[in-house]
Order: sequence, then structure tokens, then C-alpha cells
Amino acid sequence: MKKNTGYVNFSVSILSLILLCTIVVSGRNRPDREPVSTSTPHYLEGTIIIKLRSGFPNSRSSIYFGIPELDRELRTFGLTARRSLFPMAPYTGGGSFTTSALLDEGFDRIYVLSIAEGVDIYGAISHLMETGALEYAEPYFTFDLHYTPNDPRFNEQYALNLINVREAWDITQGDSTMAIAVCDAGVEWTHVDLADNIWTNPGESGVDGSGKDKRTNGLDDDKNGFVDDWHGWDMVGNPLTTNALQSRQWLPDNNPAPRRVSVSGYQGYHGTWVAGCASSRTDNSVGIAGSGFRTKILPVKCSADSLATGSVIAGYDGIRYAADMGAKVINCSFGGTINPDFTQSIQATIDYAFSKGSLVVASSGNEGTFNDRTPIFPAHLNHTLSVGATNSSDAPVGFSGYGVTVDIWAPGVGVLTTELGNNYTSSSVSGTSFSSPIVAGVAALVFAEHPDWNPDQVAMQIRVTGDVLANGGPHRYRRVNAGRALRINQDIASSDSDNLPGVGLVSWKLRGEVGDTLHGPDDRVTAELTLQNYLSPTKNLRIEAYPNGELTTDPIELGEIATMGTRQISVDVKLDPNSDVLYSEGRLQLILKLTDGSYEDFVTIFVPVDLPGWKQQLDPLTLNPGVQYAGASIATVTPRLAWAISNVPLSQTVQVPTYSRNVSGNQWSGLQQVSVNGNQLQTPLYTITALDAQRAWTAGTGASGSANIYQTTNGGTSWNSQSVSSITSFVNAIHFWNLDDGIFIGDPVSGKWGIATSSDGGATWKPLSQPLAASSSSEFGWNNSYAVVGDNIWFGTNQSKVWRSTDRGTSWTSHATPGVNSLDIAFADELQGMVLFRNAQGTGLSGLASSNDGGITWKNVSFPFSGAEPQSIAAVPGTSRFFLATQRGVFQTENLGASWKQMAMPVMEFDGIIIRAVVDTGTKEIGAYGTNLYSQLMTYRELIVSDTSDTSSSVASGNRLNVNRLLNISTASLSASGQALIVYSLSARTTPHLTIYDSRGAALKSVEVEELEKGEHRTEIPLEKIPSGLYFVVVEAEGEHAVRQVMVVQ
Repeated sequence: MKKNTGYVNFSVSILSLILLCTIVVSGRNRPDREPVSTSTPHYLEGTIIIKLRSGFPNSRSSIYFGIPELDRELRTFGLTARRSLFPMAPYTGGGSFTTSALLDEGFDRIYVLSIAEGVDIYGAISHLMETGALEYAEPYFTFDLHYTPNDPRFNEQYALNLINVREAWDITQGDSTMAIAVCDAGVEWTHVDLADNIWTNPGESGVDGSGKDKRTNGLDDDKNGFVDDWHGWDMVGNPLTTNALQSRQWLPDNNPAPRRVSVSGYQGYHGTWVAGCASSRTDNSVGIAGSGFRTKILPVKCSADSLATGSVIAGYDGIRYAADMGAKVINCSFGGTINPDFTQSIQATIDYAFSKGSLVVASSGNEGTFNDRTPIFPAHLNHTLSVGATNSSDAPVGFSGYGVTVDIWAPGVGVLTTELGNNYTSSSVSGTSFSSPIVAGVAALVFAEHPDWNPDQVAMQIRVTGDVLANGGPHRYRRVNAGRALRINQDIASSDSDNLPGVGLVSWKLRGEVGDTLHGPDDRVTAELTLQNYLSPTKNLRIEAYPNGELTTDPIELGEIATMGTRQISVDVKLDPNSDVLYSEGRLQLILKLTDGSYEDFVTIFVPVDLPGWKQQLDPLTLNPGVQYAGASIATVTPRLAWAISNVPLSQTVQVPTYSRNVSGNQWSGLQQVSVNGNQLQTPLYTITALDAQRAWTAGTGASGSANIYQTTNGGTSWNSQSVSSITSFVNAIHFWNLDDGIFIGDPVSGKWGIATSSDGGATWKPLSQPLAASSSSEFGWNNSYAVVGDNIWFGTNQSKVWRSTDRGTSWTSHATPGVNSLDIAFADELQGMVLFRNAQGTGLSGLASSNDGGITWKNVSFPFSGAEPQSIAAVPGTSRFFLATQRGVFQTENLGASWKQMAMPVMEFDGIIIRAVVDTGTKEIGAYGTNLYSQLMTYRELIVSDTSDTSSSVASGNRLNVNRLLNISTASLSASGQALIVYSLSARTTPHLTIYDSRGAALKSVEVEELEKGEHRTEIPLEKIPSGLYFVVVEAEGEHAVRQVMVVQ
């Protein structure tokens, strides 16, 4: 079905294009010990998919195209071969194939190119696009398998009972002439419970004109490009080297069964698991049942056997083959996040399948991601049916992808299915990998009952006839009900009261008057939507905003829409004042609820917003597609200078740490690898501190598990290493007061805290002369849980206490806290402090506490609101302000948590947010920096200035202005063409300084005028052309400030 939700306005890397089966799901909170582990992304080296522009030459006489500019670049990149991705699509220049594929989709202009090894794929793509001959050029992405079984085996197949499949089988047991293609790691098609349901190619069965068996005569009898593919096809075979695998020197054959080999991480059983869920032979007195009953299985093996067994490396070709063979349903139990800019070729593959009458059913992912913002492909594409996972209690499971764009849910925990070797899973398996084929089997039943329906209608029927999940809402819509999917809408033209419509979003676009961007609560953006009804006619269709969302709009009565009828509507979108989260930038989600009697469904669109607040300055996923970063620590030096550390997990044992600097306050450097003595560090780092743009210290564990401190004196270009394992087993915090004097705080060794000081800039470390005894043998600290104000130091532990020193760590006292695990701590001055608690390693609860006596006593503080799970706490030094990062955004308090005010945040992941703040007492500037679980780096800056025209707001956040005595801004105006006019008054003779800032706090222009007399003055400032948005005009003189907010509208 259509999923035109629009992608988020930031690129998403190929995290793990995974075969989606797992049960072990790691926590998504900030790692306190271990970094996040994720799959490594892949694409085929030396392979590019292109689509020629319509009207350009398309010579087929050689490997080149007859387009001089394009051919020139292809020669440069060492083109060795080209092939059509859709060889059975009609060729507009001639050809003998006939097909139902749509000519105007241009399938015959899509090619797979093989170029020289070692060529930078993304660089080659950029050059090829510059020729102007291509609609797109993209990598050939591969899809990594990711499996971990664990739960005890269930005695019965609860899943089939839960989805009410018996009622469906009373209506139809499927059509044995239809097939479900399993594009996977191969299927053991001789399995006793699968063999009778394996598809047989009629064009490769029987005998040929010479009396030979077509299955083994070595001929392509049906002229489909594959020899003897009588039971499906193995796209990859078993290449013997990694180079052969990556360079497409594959060994395809006509046996789509996996070969059992003894290699680490072997996952060749996955396809047999999936096939059993979809359509193991039912009612045969053997083994188990599959939801598809009599529907056949078309095995399409898209992975290798001994190398990269966990990767679907021929997914595009596998889907195309299945569609050409007439599979009515194509199951894809794999997927992952891809930069949306590179999804046109995989969308073309799905479009091709749709044009052949095939429905692609795909799993929604096992990372617990919000798929509306972080799309999983191919599940997120148009004409796919995306499936999430539920458990035996009929509840969505945490590991499943979720969102409005997850179309339907199905059991995916503790699934009993077929196993290699004529067996069944001895331990039940879990994952959306198994939810998807269960739904695929139901889709085949619907096709059997409604052979005249198109794939989008079948998908919509399954969606709207599902059972509502408890507390599901729009993001966890319905669990499949096979019985209702077959019983409802048996005749969509009838007036049966049980009939249901099925309205989907075909397309949408924004048509606003303020750059299609919301800049404040009074702004409106108009969205134009095209809706289509795929099922029974609507009667009294109503569309309205889902309550308490990010955006809202007024309800609309749509009335009647006929079957397959469309309707265009316009909605005026605005910020929802009841939203739980306040956003500063990015794309916000508007969820629209559709109702008509008992029918209820949801569609969604996104609208950009730009408001003052925190701003995202670096998303590493956009810089290095396919690399997964895990944020670890951040250090603020000045409001314009900060350092950050993150780790890139390459395997369970190898993690590459990286660092980034922000030396201007406006831009983070790209994450650079940490190099120690000329060698790339491959063990994680957990904490960082810095004195300036050149000197920084960080700490982690070495290859042997030793505790190490690393120092740079040249801005991170090189780092020196020093082992401190004799003092501590793990360094939690480092701090330097100046170029010489510093301290680190580490976990206890032999019952003594690992605390040491340095007087030579970290060249050497000396443990305390009187080591501090730990409270118990199980006491340890938490990385980054410390605070320093002057000579005062505090650090948190896992034993319901905070340690405090008032003499730079020479002596210590401990003080009880109301929470067990003090995961983060912050002090604004010597007295005011806050500490954050969370459950960690199975102990403790989440909470907050405050102190106004330097941490001697602590009292509980309420969260900003329920569900705001705390992540980190930061203090603005020398003020009464604290910033609290939660999974629902960032909040600030000026009264130790007695009341909270929400801060505007970018649209980004809030999990694992770490924030730190600093203030420059000279410039009166606050700077705060943050990172998260994915090393997305953000910045918040605020000028503490005066303004008699608005004594309730500050430049960035709107709440801290002092009344001035010297300055007053009467009016300020900015035009989009770039002209600024400021009218201001002076109460005495002085020399004013004028600055214009954007909403991020970046100075656009500063001017100092000549000395002026008391009275009113006008100053014009020329600027470059500026976009719509919020700006700030600041006038300074003799230590005083005045500020005026100005909105620029195109």
C-alpha cells in the first residue's frame, strides 16, 4: 500500500540491513559500562544501480550506453559489465518478452553496473550523476541477518490460535496454484513438512522435445534467464573468497537449499524457519501448520553459505525473480535503515513486483525504532505491508519497530517452526522475521478469496480487519485476524453492515506561506493530501488530528468515497499546544485519525519547524553512511568550545573510539578516529575532559582490559597513552584545574578507591597518600558521574551515596542519597546540586534529588512529568539553573526542581542524552552541549542580556533578562533581502555595539558605531540574503545589553 509519509529531514545511515530475527534486545539507555553493539552495514563493492533518464540513447551493442559523457565516466571507473535489473521488463527499443509490467515505470532503463574494485562507490555515484544522463545512481545494498534464539519452546503453536486462522481456513485453505516467495537464506525444500508445499516451475517440469527431463536438461526451457529452476533459485551460491563475494563472482545454481557448513555465525537455517511460518504443509498429520495452508513456497536463496551467511546480498534480484515467477506474495524478513536519498532503486524493485501483481510483506525491524522517523527499508516503501511483532499475551514487544507506518502486527515471540535436517526448532525463535511470514500466509489466503484484488487492496484488508491491541494507538495499530480478513468485505460492492472501508494516503505536499515551516504557535502551514479508498465505500468518513500529538489541525467531514475512489483535501497545520515534547527544529508528525462508524485508521505527514532552542549541529550518520556511532561523553570548556567522544562498534571485541571538537560554538568537526602513537585505537573510551582547543584527556580500557588515560596536546591529531591499572580498574572521571594540576577518579582496587592526582599535566599520576576506602567490596562509580566547582569535587556510586571533597580530592566524606545508582551529578555552585538516579545492572529506581548544602543532605525531587525517564543532569555554573535530559526532551529548573520548564529540542533520538553546560561571566553567554546514543551532537546558547521591552525572555530560551538602565531598543526590523534597521535609545553618551544573531545563537553581523550622544538613534546594517526564521538584535554598551526578537518572513 502507499506509505507517502515523507522522510525525516535528516539522512539515516545503513545501520543493519538485517534479517530480522532476534530475542535478545539490548537496553536503549545510555551505556554506563559497555558501548552499544550494532550490526555492520554493507553494500556490494564495485556495484552501482543506475536509471537512465527518459529520452537518452540506450545502446545495447556493448557494455556502454552510447552517451558520451556517461561512457567517459564509466571508462574512468573501469566498467566491466552491465546488466538489466529487470530483464523481463519490456524494452521500448525492441525485445521479445511480454509482461504485465507497466511501461511508464521505466524498468527497462534500470541497470546494475560492475566497476573496478577499490573505486569509492559514493564518489563514483556523484560523478555519474553530474553527467545529467541519470535519474539516480545508488549502491547495491545488502541486508545483514541478525539472529539470537533463547526462550524455552512453547508446547503449542499459540500464534495461529491468536490470529484466528481456523476461521479463515473454514472459508478458504488457500490456492495451491499461488506461491509465497521466501527471499531469504535458503529453504530446505525437502523437509517433510515443506516438501508438499514447495512450488514447482511448470516451464521447467516434464520432458523436453528430446525426451529429457526439463529439471536437469541444462536448458532454460521457460526462457526466463535461469536454467533448470524447477524449485526456485540460488542467487549467490557459495563463493569461496570474500573478494569473490563482494565483486559478484557468485556461483548461482538451481538448488535454493542452504548448505550446512561449520562457520562462525552460520545462519542458513533462517529461511527454513520463515518458510515453516508462512506455509508448512497443513492437515497432513505431520509436524506443524503454516498460515498459508495449501499455498506453495517459492524458495529464493539470496545469501551465501560459508561467507557472510548472515547477509541477504541479492535482495533486489531475489524480489525481481520472485515477481517474474508470479509469486502473489513475496516475504522479506530483512531490512534496515538506509539514507532515503538512496532508496529509489529498491523502491523501483517493489514497484516492479507490484506491477506484476505481487504483494511484498516485510518485517519492521528488531531495534525498537520509531519507524515513522527512522524508516526501515524495504518495509517503509510504497506497496509493502510492514509487520511488527507481538507476544503470547497479545501485546507489542519492545524490540519491534513501531509507528503509523507499521501496517499490521503478528506473533513474533516464541515461534515454533521448521528447522534444517527435517527437524523443528528445539528452542523457539523470536523476531519480526517470523511475524512477517505469518502475515504473508494470511495474505495468500486473502488473494485466494479475492483473486481480482490488487496487492494494495489485500494489504489494506489485512490492516483494517485486525484486532485492536491494548494501549496500541496509532503507533501500534492492530494485530492480524485471519478470520476477519476472510470474512469481512467478501463483497465490497454490497451493503453488508460488516463491510469496512480502507482509506490510505496516496500522496501529500505542503503549500504554506512561511516557507512551509512553523516558526511559532501562531503559524500555519497548509498541507494538501490525496486519499484513496481501497475497500468498501465510506459513508460518513471523518478526518481529525490525533489528540496530544506534535501537531494539530481542525476536523474535516469527507462523507462518501467509492471503492478505489480518491479525494483531495487541504488541512491547516499548527503546533499542538498539548504536545509532550517541545521541538526546535526538524520535521514534526501530524497523525490524522480516520473514522466511519466502526472503522478507524490513521495516516501521517510531517511538517518542518524552526524555533529557538537546542540545535543539532552534527549527525554523524549523514557524514559516514553505514557507520553506527555510540555517544559516550562530552566536555564543555567555554560557551564556544566543547569536545565529544563516541565509539564505533565493529564487533563484540573491537570498538573504534572517535572524537569531535566544536571550536566556534557553531560547528562540530567530523568525528575523527583516535590515534595513539600512530596506531588506530580499537578499544572504547568512556569519559573526556579538556582545558582548551588543543589539550584534552580521555580514558578507557585497553586491549588487555587495563585502565588507560590518553592525552592530546595538538587538538586530537595524536594521543599519548598511559596505563593507570595499578591504581584503578576503570576510570570514571578526569578533571584538570589548569595546565598542571588534575585528578582522576576510578573504581576501587583491593577495597581502595582508584583516585590519583597529577601536577605535571597528566604526564604522571600519583595515588592518594591516604587511599580512600570503599564502603563495600561491591561499590563502584559511574562514568561521567562527577561534578567540580572550584576545589570541590563530587562523584556518584552504586551504593546510595555521593562522595565529596573540598580540597581537590585530598580528603573525602560520603553522604547518603535517596536513590541507589547516582548515574549523574551536577553542582551550580558550592551549595546547589542535583543528582540523577536510574535502574542499572538490575538494581535501583529512577529518580532525582537536590541539595542546597553542598551535597551533605539530599531530598527527592519530582520529575517534570510522568514518563520523563532521566538521562543526565547539567548545571549552569554560577547560576541557579539546571538542565535535565530525559527520554521526553530537556527541561530546566531555577529552583532545584520545584518547577520545570521544557526546552525546545531538535527532532532526534532522546535516548542516552548526555548534556553539559558552561557560562562565560565576561560575555554573559551560556553554552550547553549534548550528545546521545547515536552521537548526534547538539548545542544550546543563550545570552544573559537586558531588555525593557521584554523582561520575561532571554535571547535563546526566553526567561532570564535583567532590567537595563542605559539601553532600550525601540524597534528592529530585518528584511529577507538582507537589510536590518535598528532604532534604539541611549540614556547617556556612549559607544554602542550592535550584533544580529540567528536562532542558533550564531552572530551574522556585528558593527561598532562611533560614540553617540544621549537620545534616539537609527543604525542600518547590510546583510546577505537571509532565510525565514527567528533572529535576535542585540545592542551592547558599557557592560549592558538590550535585545529584540525579530521574525523574518519570505
